[in-house]
Formats: sequence, C-alpha cells, structure tokens
Amino acid sequence: MFGAIAFIMAIIFFVVVSNRITKLERQVKELKKDSEPLPSDDEERAALPEEQTSQERNESAHNSNFKESPIIREKSGRSVAKQDRKIVESQLTESQKRSSEQEADNSSWLEDLFHWLSIEWPMKVGAMLLILALGWFVTYAFIHDWIGPVGRISLGLIFGLALLIIGFYLSKNHRIQGNALSIVGSITMLITIMAGVEVYDFFAPSFALVVMLGVVVFLSIMSWFQQNQAMAIVVIILGNAVPLFVFESADIIMVFLYLFVLSAGILWMVRSTNWNNLTLLSLLFVFFYSAFYHLDEGLEENLVNVIFIFTFAGLYFVANIATLLKQEKPSGKDMFIAGMLGVVFLVWCLMIASGLLEVLLVLIGALGFGLGAYILYYLSNSKSPVWVYGSVSLFLIFVATALQFDGNVLIIAYTLEVIATAFLWMYALKNQERKGGHHLLPVALFLLPMGMFFQDFVELLLEGGGNPSEQEILSFMILVVMIASSFILAFLSKIFLSADEHKSEEKIQSYHAFNIIGGAYLMAAIWIGFHFMDREYIASMIALMIYTVAGLFFYIKGKKDGNASLKAIGGILFALVVARLIFVEFWQMALVTKTITFFVIGAMLISTAFIKENRIGIENKNAGE
Repeated sequence: MFGAIAFIMAIIFFVVVSNRITKLERQVKELKKDSEPLPSDDEERAALPEEQTSQERNESAHNSNFKESPIIREKSGRSVAKQDRKIVESQLTESQKRSSEQEADNSSWLEDLFHWLSIEWPMKVGAMLLILALGWFVTYAFIHDWIGPVGRISLGLIFGLALLIIGFYLSKNHRIQGNALSIVGSITMLITIMAGVEVYDFFAPSFALVVMLGVVVFLSIMSWFQQNQAMAIVVIILGNAVPLFVFESADIIMVFLYLFVLSAGILWMVRSTNWNNLTLLSLLFVFFYSAFYHLDEGLEENLVNVIFIFTFAGLYFVANIATLLKQEKPSGKDMFIAGMLGVVFLVWCLMIASGLLEVLLVLIGALGFGLGAYILYYLSNSKSPVWVYGSVSLFLIFVATALQFDGNVLIIAYTLEVIATAFLWMYALKNQERKGGHHLLPVALFLLPMGMFFQDFVELLLEGGGNPSEQEILSFMILVVMIASSFILAFLSKIFLSADEHKSEEKIQSYHAFNIIGGAYLMAAIWIGFHFMDREYIASMIALMIYTVAGLFFYIKGKKDGNASLKAIGGILFALVVARLIFVEFWQMALVTKTITFFVIGAMLISTAFIKENRIGIENKNAGE
C-alpha cells in the first residue's frame, strides 16, 4: 500500500521537476534573445534581397536630382533608422510571443495539471480529502436518513448551480474545463429536478420544464458568445431530452409549448450564427416527440393538433425562407431542411387527420410551399431553392390527389396535373439558360401516369376481338387522353423551350420525346380501335395499311428534307408492318384479305425507291452539328 503511494508520489515529483526544468530553459532562451544586439542599418540593408536594394538605389538616384541640405538628409536618415529599429523590435517581440504561445500549446494538459498541483500542493490535497470526506458523510447521512428528501433535493440543486456558475467563470480563461463543468452542473440540476418530480413529487412538471428551459437558455448564450457550435449541439440535445422525463406526467400542450419556445430560440441562434445543423436537429426532435406521442396515446383529429401542425411547420418554414434569402449561395443543408420539412409536414397530416380534412391540410401545405417558391423566385439570387420548394409543393399535390382518387380517375387527374405543372415549369424556364436536364422534368413527370396505365394498356393490346367491355372502353378513353396530353406537352415544349432563333429548326429533347410518346400511343390506339370490330382480319389489314401510309409519310419527308430522324421513324414502321405480315398474318389471315394486304403494302414499299434523297440537306445538317 505505502509502496504504491510512494511510487505515485515519485512519478508526480519527477513530472513536476521536469516541468520546472523545461520552464527554466524556456526563460533562459527568452533572455538570450532579449540580450542579442539589434542589427545595424548596414546589416539590415545587406540582409535585404537584391530587388529591394536595387529599388532603394533607384529611389536614391531619383532623389539626388533634388537639392537637399546636408542637415535635412542627416535628420531624415536618423528618423528612418529609428523607425527601422522600432519595427525590428516589434517583430522580435511578436515572434517571441508566438514562440512562447506555441510552446505553451504543445505542453500537454497533464503537465499543466501537475504544475497546478505543485503550487501550494498541501492545501489542494487537503481540499480534495475534505471533498471526499464530505461525500462520504452525505452518503452516510442518506443511508441513516439524517438528510430528508428536502435536503437531498436542495443539496443537488445547490451543487449543480455551483458547478454551473464556476464553469461559467472558468470558461473565460479555460473554455474546455469551464464548459465541461457547466454541462455537468446542468445535468446534475436536471437529474435532481426529475427526482423531485418523479420520486418525491415536490415539483410540478411545468416547473421542471421552466427551470430547465432557463438553464438551457443560459448555456445557449454561453455557446453563442463563445461561437462554440459543438457546445450548442450538446446544449440542444440536453434541452430536447428534458421532456422525456416528464412526458407521461406533464400536459401535452405544456410539453409542446416548451418545445416551441426552445425551437424558436434555436432558430434565432441559427439566424445569427448560420449553424444550420441546429435547425435540422431541432426539427428531428420535434418530429420524434410527435411520433412518440402518436404511437403512445394517438393524436386525435381536433383543432389543437391542427394548430400544432401549422405552428411548428410555419416556424421552420419562415426560418428556412429567411435563411435562404439571406445567403448569396444557399447551402445544400438548408435546401435539404426544406425538403425534410415537407416530408415531416405530410407525416403530421397523415397522423392527425383523415378523409377530406387530410386532403385539405395537405393541399394547404402544397399552397404554402408553392408560395415559398414564388417568393424565392422573385427575391432570391439563386434559383436552386425555387426548384426545391416547387418540387415539395408538387409532391404534396400528388399525394393529396392519391388520397382523394384511385383507379382510372387517378390516372386522368395525374395527367391533367402534369400538363399544368409542365406549363408553369416551361414558362419559368422560358427566358433562362437551359442547364442540365431541367427541361426534361415534364417528361419525367409524365412517366408517372404512363406507368400507372401500363397494365391496362398491355391488356388492351392483347385483347383478341370485338364486343369490348365497359372497362376496355374506359381504358381506351384514357388512352385517348394520354395521346392528347402527349401532343399538348409537345406543343408547349415547342412554344416555350424551342432553340435559339438562328437554329429554329432544331427543337429540344422534350419536344421530340413527347412527339414519340404520342405517336406510339396513337399507333396503338389505331390497332386497338379497329380490333374492337367483329372481323379481326379486316381490322388487321386496315391497321397495317395505315401504318404503312404513316411510314411512307415519314420516310418520304425524311428523304426530301434530308432529316435522318424522320427517315428512321418511317423505317421502324415499315419493319413492324413486315414483321407482323411474315410472323402472324401470313399464317392466320384468310386468302382474300391476305392477297389484298400483301399486294397493297408491297406496292407502297416499292414506291419508296423512286423518291430522290436530298443529299444537300443532310450535308448541311451534319455541318451545322
């Protein structure tokens, strides 16, 4: 036992002595630097680089043209020499300070601790023993009920408050140690107050929330003055953890009122510090408590919960808009927070409301995000947040539509919404440079109703013959709507997103994409419509002849205009017709209809050989590309 103590004391003595020696060496080095003579003017001039000396010679040669008296030259030379000596002295003192600061930084915290212990060490050891004895006394008093519940809570609060205050004063010179003590003191107060609420029933849950809110505000102000984001994150986590201890006993309105005040304070801090991590952290905590309460008790469809949705969503919405308008180049985190807010708002609506109220709340949220996009469009220097808010608004509209409709009606509703969205989107891009794939967004949106209609579309193509059912007629009507929508979107692309005036013949990709989609649907509608007839072979003959005529139109126009794309479309139609004739109609069609079909289509295909190709148009197009 005594050997171990002696060994520890020897280590401490060794560290203290080595620390003293290093400090003495440091002081000797500083004294040597102070005792070194200052360099003379000639030495300073010789130490200067050649460019600077040549510049001085030029200046002296230039100044020699002016007549100056010897007395003036002597005075000016003395003043310059004094100024140079002052500059050199200030540089030396600054370098000494920097070197001493670097050496101080390089010293470990363990050496600083032993150095602090070495000064008046008997007094500090005695204080440590006194603290241990006091702790053992308090423990013994708790065991034998010398100190009642009131005394225990009072001691905990006094001890936590003392650590909080001591940490505050220490943080002015020793930030890490002071902040650590302040955090420990606040945690001690939290545990003590929670014990008074849950174990001894001394305090009301509202009192605990108010006291801890004051502590969190105090620590937040400390982190704000220190510009310490790490401490602010710890404080926010601590503040948001408080409701966990009183969630079951406290009124839910009081809990979320506490969270609202805390969130407002956090957003104010973010506004002045640009610590956008705090906004995301606060939003996630509020969402966590709402989801936790919904799973535990269930959020009812009432006015209080509706107010809760729009209060918190409006708070983060306004804060995010203000942050995006303040920044010249919005950060990705702030735009991610905007998207996250849209998702959280949607989940809140789904948790609280149902039926028509649910749809109405989601549509109000879509209107709010659309208004945010409009504000950012006219006030923000960057347009990236506009796309984010517009996308969230469109997403909420689609969700509200899916909540209200289903089946074929939903497909038609989505198609109409895509047309309206494409119109607004293309109008917004009308006078802007087209970068990336922004102009292809309507094409991507149109894939949603196309995908939903895909199963019915395939069933229509595979149906054998006449006497269509009501469902088939309804699906055919939806197909007609899809055809009309494709050509409408192609027309809008041609108007708003056409190329530059000197390349008016060259349209952008969305125009071609919608034309191809509409053309494919139109060819399918022709086949399906004729096969609603009772005579399937005649329907196939008429449809194949129409395809051949369409292929002739594109092929001939492509040849005459030198347009390879139109020529390729005609070739594709020819290939489809020939493949159908060889693999299907050759084996199934009646002899009369087969003879007529093969003769007419063969004659039309032979006629393509007599069309002259415009080589000059092809060459000019290739040269332009």
